[in-house]
Amino acid sequence: MVIALLIIWSGVVLFWYWYNRRHLVKLGSQIPGPVAYPLIGNGLTFWGKPEEVFKKLREIFTMYSRLVAIWLGPKLHVALFDANDVEVVLKSKAVEKAEEYKFLKPWLGDSLLISTGSKFKRNKKLIMPSFHVNNLKRFLDVFNDHALVLVESLREKVGEGEFDIQSYLSTCTINVLLETVMGINKETLGDQATKYSHYVHKLSGLAHMRVYKFWLRPDIIFRFSKVRREQDKYIEIIHGLTEKVIQERKKRWYESKLRDDEGEEKWTVFMDSLLGAKDENGVGLTDEDIKAEVMTMMFAGQDTTTTTLGFTLSLLGIYQDIQDKVLKELDEVFGSSNRPITYDDILKLQYLEQVVQETLRLYPPIPLIAKKPVADIQLDTCAIPAGCTVGIMIMGIQRDPKQFPNPMRFNPDNFLPENIKARNPYSYMPFSAGSRMCVGSKYATILIKVILAMILRSYRVSATRRERQFKLAGQVVLKRCEGYLKARMTLSDAEDVILFTTLHVFGFLFVPFVILWFIYWRRSQRNLIVLAEKLPGPKGWPIIGNALDFIGTSPDIFTNVYKHTYDYDRIIRLWIGPKLMVFLLDPRDAEIILSSHVHIDKSAEYKFFKPWLGNGLLVSTGQTWRSHRKLIAPTFHLNVLKGFIDLFNVNSKATVEKMKLEEGKIFDCHDYMSEATVEMLLETAMGVSKTTQDQSGFEYAMAVMKMCDILHLRHTKLWLRPDWLFNLTKYGKIQKHLLHIIHGLTKKVVKNKKEYFNQGMRGTAAVVPREMQSNQHGTHKTSVEGISFGQSIGLKDDLDVDDNDVGEKKRMAFLDLMIEASQNGANITDEEIKEQVDTIMFEGHDTTAAGSSFFLSLMAAHPEVQDKVIKEMDDIFGSSERSATFADTLEMKYLERCILETLRMYPPVPVIARQLKRNVPLANGDYTLPNGCTVIVCTYKIHRLPHIYTNPDKFDPDNFLPERTSNRHYYAFIPFSAGPRSCVGRKYAMLKLKVLLSTIMRNFRIKSDLKEKDFQLQGDIILKRAEGFKIRLESRKPLSEN
Repeated sequence: MVIALLIIWSGVVLFWYWYNRRHLVKLGSQIPGPVAYPLIGNGLTFWGKPEEVFKKLREIFTMYSRLVAIWLGPKLHVALFDANDVEVVLKSKAVEKAEEYKFLKPWLGDSLLISTGSKFKRNKKLIMPSFHVNNLKRFLDVFNDHALVLVESLREKVGEGEFDIQSYLSTCTINVLLETVMGINKETLGDQATKYSHYVHKLSGLAHMRVYKFWLRPDIIFRFSKVRREQDKYIEIIHGLTEKVIQERKKRWYESKLRDDEGEEKWTVFMDSLLGAKDENGVGLTDEDIKAEVMTMMFAGQDTTTTTLGFTLSLLGIYQDIQDKVLKELDEVFGSSNRPITYDDILKLQYLEQVVQETLRLYPPIPLIAKKPVADIQLDTCAIPAGCTVGIMIMGIQRDPKQFPNPMRFNPDNFLPENIKARNPYSYMPFSAGSRMCVGSKYATILIKVILAMILRSYRVSATRRERQFKLAGQVVLKRCEGYLKARMTLSDAEDVILFTTLHVFGFLFVPFVILWFIYWRRSQRNLIVLAEKLPGPKGWPIIGNALDFIGTSPDIFTNVYKHTYDYDRIIRLWIGPKLMVFLLDPRDAEIILSSHVHIDKSAEYKFFKPWLGNGLLVSTGQTWRSHRKLIAPTFHLNVLKGFIDLFNVNSKATVEKMKLEEGKIFDCHDYMSEATVEMLLETAMGVSKTTQDQSGFEYAMAVMKMCDILHLRHTKLWLRPDWLFNLTKYGKIQKHLLHIIHGLTKKVVKNKKEYFNQGMRGTAAVVPREMQSNQHGTHKTSVEGISFGQSIGLKDDLDVDDNDVGEKKRMAFLDLMIEASQNGANITDEEIKEQVDTIMFEGHDTTAAGSSFFLSLMAAHPEVQDKVIKEMDDIFGSSERSATFADTLEMKYLERCILETLRMYPPVPVIARQLKRNVPLANGDYTLPNGCTVIVCTYKIHRLPHIYTNPDKFDPDNFLPERTSNRHYYAFIPFSAGPRSCVGRKYAMLKLKVLLSTIMRNFRIKSDLKEKDFQLQGDIILKRAEGFKIRLESRKPLSEN
């Protein structure tokens, strides 16, 4: 009987609930949205970490153009993305604050953020005068003082490399707010200021949790939850501190009023203004009102300002051209002065304001605001029912392509006056809009401009993470999960000028010394000078020689040097100060140097690699090089490489999935190629899982790229060559930080691998999904072996061995063999293992990243060649999505020719340098290279000799048809060098490139607006395009759909 009554009662309650909500459910069902499940609705979408929830929501929102219905349990939420719909809602008198704001009430009371009706109107009228511009000007001294403290605290980070600026910005903003809102400084509060900031963050997160975890919404459940107890603890601390400050400030304010003989109202902080505010009846704000408004200012002011500053600096670090414009404006306003910032200066910084506005457009601190309709609101497509929650998706509205052309692009010109006029005013509202617009927007804007101007007058910022790598979490305030700014701070140009002037004076004082040294050098290097004078080359200036050719940007240097190859057909002599460099352009002369077992010493310039690569294969010489080369070579034997095919496939498919996010956009493919090649190396040659490393492949690749920039600078700037002077410059500090990143990864790799080894694990620790595992064993010979130079005429090197020549124990991946050899007493130490790991990681990723990026660029520039590659892919794979097998790579004949032709035209290593220790006659006997010179084999030019390659500047994969290669000098194509010091990983590289590029070509067509003639080349150790490898992707249909 009791059970029957309970069932009847439950039925009555459910019927009553349904009956009262039938209108809301009916209208809600007419609004487009994802399928909702019984009872929980779309609640599963909100399960997970904040960044995961935010990502899921963004994915849902991109599927709908104007609005979408989402059910959180029984609660209907309608998200709006269209400015016209938002205008209708915000102008309606039938909306009020959403119920979700009540979750902030225990903390913020009835402040302007939460209150409604007559109380909201009265309090806003009392508070608004406090934010008048004339009052805000009083705070400029405080803004300047704290911004200067911030600048000085950042000085310790100059040159150290990447760091997160969040804590610095947060400290600055909380201290500004404490002083301007409450009238107290950090010395008064001590560590309580930091705790106050921490508790604000905590309460913000708890409020966000209660919004999206719908089971925590009912007060009866929340009251007994752990979240409630945690919230009460933080609120008690914040309220106690705030009440104490209010009472002290109130006492001081009344005392000052009594002493004011003229009766004039005076205040210096916001709390004074609140204490003195009176309505038309002479009634002021209560202590509870003041406490609520003070806490709201502290909450809304700190998090939103810190977030905006962080995002702005991040974006300026990424977009250096925009940062240049900001710096130019700052120079025009302030010159070289260090004076404080005035209000007139604020008005003049128009471009900086546009940058801030554009940051607020792309990354609004409050990504959404919520309203509750008390009556139905009719839009032109549907009606929004009363009782639901309307989410005005500020972030989505401000990225609407109807309002902002190319909305995902960071473009401050969106806020030029003529562009603003053309938009719906509700398309940009980072501070909300209408009657409930943030009263502190002017305060925030002025503070942000002062802090940014102070920072950028002293430092330049640069970021390694691209915008696509931002991991966003939309809690109450939008944030980056990985930190606001991961970047480097370098001194401003003004400080560089001071350094240059000092060096100039230093150089002038030592001119007599230089002249005496030059006379001594001429006498001691008589043999070198006499033989050098017989070599053809452009005339040089006294003392500096041809050093002026090496001044300018990297593309300028490449162009200056390369133009000499048109004036000299075999050999070019260049002097860089006292350094003689001889460039060889003939493959016969290149053979004399590269095939020799005597001339194996790398040039002196390679010493700059030593802090990075130690005595790895690239740098070492003599017996150390020979023994390590002999040990390492078998690890890149074909039988070992066949075992890597599955991992090449897994990583290639992962790269394709990442690139799909760029479809239709213009982007730099080198970022993806770098990340892919690093992660392939980790999982194959190194045998560790990329997921177990503390840093991403992309972060490592970017550090390597920056290291190459520094090494190139040292090669071309004479004054950076001496270590003692280099270490005094900012580049020395930057190098130190980059090496910390690079060595951090390689040390972790070796450490993890040793742990696996000691546990008895051999081979890679990376996991291949079952569906991608294949049997790759076989006895086929591959064309990869056919590009081992010299093999075609019977020459062999240490990679050209038969299967039976490699013992079973030697058939191990690189790092496995290194560790086993070390433990078995081979002549290799732990430090030497790390150095070889550093070398293989550098050579194995940067060269193939460049080669694959050039390949994709050339496919875009030559669609007729791309068509043939795609046809070959379709012939091999058809409409199948299966992974490539080793046998498939044997069939990729045309793809291989395209890769080889890419390496011919754009060899990743454009020059190879050796140091001569004896005089060396060249092929024709007419010239002799002198002992002590640096001889440079010009791979880039040798690959473009017209008597070897017909029409050498044309991209023609048929250059590698067998009939064309059979009679070609085998030193006429040396992208991996040749002879004893040829690249030990060349077969690995070719197999990796085939799998990676075939996977990409099976999924996309490559497009570009640039032609090959538009490529701007720079030879920073590795040949690259100065403008980046910009391409556009177009998804390919399966063969069966064509």
